[in-house]
Amino acid sequence: MSYKHCIIQEDEKFLIFLVHWEILGSYIIVSGMARGYWFFEASFPVRLFDDKGKEIAVGIAQAEGEWMTTEFVPFKTTLNFEKTLGKTGELILEKNNPSDLREHDDKLVIPVMFD
Repeated sequence: MSYKHCIIQEDEKFLIFLVHWEILGSYIIVSGMARGYWFFEASFPVRLFDDKGKEIAVGIAQAEGEWMTTEFVPFKTTLNFEKTLGKTGELILEKNNPSDLREHDDKLVIPVMFD
């Protein structure tokens, strides 16, 4: 089992992520806090990629509180995936952008290591 924790802060955007994740064999639990404007309808997408850039899992982070705020909102998701031969990958949290206007896109890329 692998447990990780990271704190990402981008002052110019007033964006702070507190992210925890556990890789347990063939699934990963991701939880943390993000500013409310990362959510739409109380959710945002989370993707897991292997070391070759292949998407191996996708999930939806669900708000665990009031999401229509600029304050921090707790979230959680579980991603199921096939075990990969690679040792590294990327966990990507994407700002939910229902407008499809690229200037409103944003994402957080977190390097991960598989057991």
